[in-house]
Formats: sequence, structure tokens, C-alpha cells
Amino acid sequence: MEFLANRGTIDATLTATARYPPPECHAETRLGLRNRIMTWFRDPDRDSNLLWLRGPAGVGKSAVAQTIAQECKNQGLLVATFFFSRPNNRIDPDCVIPTLAYQLATENLSYRHAITSLIIKDPKFFGNALPTQFQRLIVDLLSSCDHSSTSGPILIVLDGLDECHSDDSQKDFIKLVTTFAAECRKEDLPYVWIITSRPEWQIVSTFDQLQGPGQYHEERLHVHDPESQRDVERVLRDGFREIRQKYRDSFTEGEPWPGEAQIRVVSEMASGHFAFADTLVKFVGNAVVEDPIDQLAICLDFLQGNHVPEGGANPLDPLTLLYRGILQTVHKMHRHNAILTLATSFLRTRKWGFGGVSASIGDIVNFLFLDKGKFHRSLRKLHSVVSVPSAEHPDQPLEVYHRSFSDFTQQICRTGEFGITELDIMKTWWKCIAGWCRITGHRWKTMGYRMGAASGTIYLYGWSDLSKLDILGAMKWPNQHSQKHLENLAAALEQIWRNPSDEIISAVINDIHGVDFGYLWAHLYSDGLPNMIFKLHSWVCQVNCISFYNITNSCSKRKIPGSLLLITISVRGTHHSYPSLHNPPVSASLAVYLGASNSI
Repeated sequence: MEFLANRGTIDATLTATARYPPPECHAETRLGLRNRIMTWFRDPDRDSNLLWLRGPAGVGKSAVAQTIAQECKNQGLLVATFFFSRPNNRIDPDCVIPTLAYQLATENLSYRHAITSLIIKDPKFFGNALPTQFQRLIVDLLSSCDHSSTSGPILIVLDGLDECHSDDSQKDFIKLVTTFAAECRKEDLPYVWIITSRPEWQIVSTFDQLQGPGQYHEERLHVHDPESQRDVERVLRDGFREIRQKYRDSFTEGEPWPGEAQIRVVSEMASGHFAFADTLVKFVGNAVVEDPIDQLAICLDFLQGNHVPEGGANPLDPLTLLYRGILQTVHKMHRHNAILTLATSFLRTRKWGFGGVSASIGDIVNFLFLDKGKFHRSLRKLHSVVSVPSAEHPDQPLEVYHRSFSDFTQQICRTGEFGITELDIMKTWWKCIAGWCRITGHRWKTMGYRMGAASGTIYLYGWSDLSKLDILGAMKWPNQHSQKHLENLAAALEQIWRNPSDEIISAVINDIHGVDFGYLWAHLYSDGLPNMIFKLHSWVCQVNCISFYNITNSCSKRKIPGSLLLITISVRGTHHSYPSLHNPPVSASLAVYLGASNSI
């Protein structure tokens, strides 16, 4: 037994000191789910001996697993568990089988003797591969044990399988457990398994490959369903009630705290997310600060978009650690595309530029010129925090399970923690705009819309004409929704960031050199009039142009050589017409892009 204990991870067991206090369900939460699981567990005619409980990060899967396992143990049933935890380094797949075997052997004398005999005969047994260990120590020995004294089903729990080291080990456990669970049902063996995990791609795809009835029973934990939202509000109310009782000397007798308006704000922000609610309750009840009134005020200020006081703690620091750990599992090869995709999808403030446009995954792939395979690979490790539509649904958007993750995305882009900053993202967006301008400009010319370079007329093309152009061939993901993608792409390009800084212009000048921005129309300012980027044909010398033009503005008079490829002027919209070509109302900036050998 000592040998098994040393090979295993006792800290991963149900009652381990290292896990105290363990996560548990509130007495009045997840009642429907818990009742369904216990009914399934007790049913001798259950459809499968394996239950897969899946759900996003932070919804309480471990709490459900702990509560179910503890209830079974309280009823005198044999329970063996392994609670994976990446932050606590309980991730080694080689420790799982010894840990389960140790727990089963402590309660089953027949199994203990069988294990002892096996290890005496083969002291180096645990040097075998995982499938061999599972077959001999779990399948063979448990199948041959005497179960005559067993009073009910025996529960074996693998919680948080997605935190087990290596995707291959996760898939191996699913396949091994599924096969043994099917044998247990067929041979009427008492072993019943529960696996909990986030909906990570490698886990979902492995379960999806298990065809046929009776392979596994599935339950899902949701964030935004009414039951979750009611349960989270109950957790918040009870948590605040306990805090008030603990610090009752801090409150005025008869004064309600928190107020209903405060509870409503916090509940709406939590939106059915248990980890979010638990984090806030712990922050408010911080035993070091001992000032729940002020702590709640800080929370509300933070959640409503105000800054935390200088030197103050971020109420969501624990969630930040959770999200950081998840993002760190994304391979460095894919992390840049993952963050770029998230930023393009979720950071739709006025600053970032995508406004109210709802971007589908098809829109994102096409706008960013991403390969759709790389797009999906970059997000495979993020399925626990983001709902990613399948390749069969390119018209659907990415959706965060909780807004705190989109806030986290904005935070890491602001700090550059993962090597990609706001500036990097804006550069990429402008390069993509340049790419689409180059494509559409070429298509437009081939359709007969070429105009004289010396006409002296200002030509403005709206992106609303984009759908008229034959540019499907330029799309990385053409499909039955391509026309809609074109319309969304046009809308996004109309709203994308309008006034590039000198830093942006300098960074992307080589990429946009020679690009025709004539079709870019951007709506922004409060007076409802557009901020535009014009193509001025009289100032743009295309390939066949050899003329010189005099440009006069309020500051200077400059002569531009005929080999000039592009001039763009960012003009804040006014209600005035433009009286003459030679006196344009430039209120923002004049950006002149020249060939390498040219100068002004």
C-alpha cells in the first residue's frame, strides 16, 4: 500500500488535506443536475456505466463532482477519485492509476491482495505504458475481484480531465474508461465512472468518435440558463448574508446591505457564472481587509467600468489567473492567431473599430486572410471559455461564455503580456484593409470603372459596392454564406479604425504602398457625418500617369512627382462642400506615400 501511495498523488483524493476546503455545491444549487446524476448512478438498469459531465471553465464541475462523490461516501459506498488541477500540479497521467488503485485497495481486501501479488512479481510494473497499467491493474484485477460483499455501485471519478498533462493522455483515458465501463455494464460489474471536463477540442472529438448506444451518458453545465442564473444569485445572497453576520459590527442595525440594486448589478454581471460569483464574494469578505462595505463599493466601481483605486486589488484577479492558465495551454505557434482572432471578435469598442457589426467566424477568417484550418487549430484550447462554431457553420459568431474573458482579452492586449499588443492588432487590421483595397481596386478597374487621372475630380467609392465585385476567389473561406460575408466585411471595413496615428502609418507604410483606398468609407462622429479616407484621382498617379500636380493647403505648397503612387487624406466630415481641388478642407492629416526614390 505504501508503494501505491508513493507512486500516486494522494492530494488528488476526495478528502485530501491539500484540497481542504474542497469546492462543493451550495446546499440549494444544482439540485436538478445532482438529482439526475444520483438517479442515474443508483439505477441498476442505467444505459451506461460512464457519465461525462462537461461545461465551460468556472461553472462548478469540480463542485458537482465533489458533492456527488461525498454523498456516495456518506452512504457507505466505495469511492475513488482523482481531481486534476493544473495550478496545483496534479496533472501527471502516470499518477492516476496508482492513486485510484490505492483508494480501491484500502476498502477491498481481495483487490489489495491481488495488487500486492502483482507488484511482488513485477516490481517495475509502473514502468509500463498507461494502457498496459490500466488493463492489468484496473480491468483485469477489478474484474476478477470478489464483489459479494459490495452493497452498491462503486464510484470512480476523474475530475478536470482537460487539466491532465498532454492531449494524448486525455484521449487515452477516455478510450480506456469507455471500454471498461461498457464491459462493466455487460458483465454486471459494480464500477461506475464519472469524467468531468471542459469542452476542449481533443476531448469532445474523442467522445464524438465513440459510436453506438450505451457508450456514455452525458450531462452539460450551462452558464446562461435560468437555473444557473437563479443558483448564482442564491450564492451571492447567501455569501453576502454570511459576510454581514461575520462583520455585523461594521453595519448599522436595520440598514439593508447589500441593497437590492447592488445585488441586481452583481447578479447581472455574474450572469450564471459560479466562479465569477465566488470570486466576488471572497473579495468582499476578505479577512485581511475586513471592510466589506468598501470592498463591495470597489467591486461595483470596477464592474461598472470605473478604475480600481491606485494600489487597490483587482476583484477579478483569481479569474485572471484562470484565464491566463488556459491561454498558456495554446501552443506558441498558434497563440498569435488566437489572440488576434479574439481581439477582432470581441473588442468592438469605438476605439477598436468594429462597432456593432456581428462578425461570424467566416467573416473573421476572410477579413484576416486566415486559413480556416489554422483558425480552428488556434482556438482548440480555448473551447472552455469561448463557444466556437464548427466548420459547418461559418455564419455563426464566436461567443464568450462570460464577459470577464473578453475583458481579460482586452487587458492582455493592452499590456502585451503574450507578445501581441493593441498596436500590433491595429497594424494587422490596417494591413488586411490594404489587402482588400488592393483586391477590390483591381476588380473595380477590370469592370470598366477606370477614370482619367487628371480629371481633377474627387471620387469616393463606398464599401457598399463591395458585393458587386467578383472577389469570392480572394476569400479564404468561400461558402454558401459568402454573400452575407461580403456584406459583413463591407460593414466592418466601413467602421474599422478611422484615424491612424503616425505610429500606425509608419508601421504599415510598406504594406499599403500603392494601395487604392478609394472605397473606404467610415462613419464615426457624433454629428452623423462621415470621417472619410478619399481617393483623389487628380492627386494619385497610377501606372499610366506622368503628370505633376500642385497641392496647396493652409500650411504649404508642395510639388508631387508623377511617380507618386498614393495619397490619402483623412478628413473629418463637415456640412460644407469641397469648393476646389486645390484647397481641400484637411482637418486631420495628409499622409503621402511615395516610391523609394521619390521625395516631396
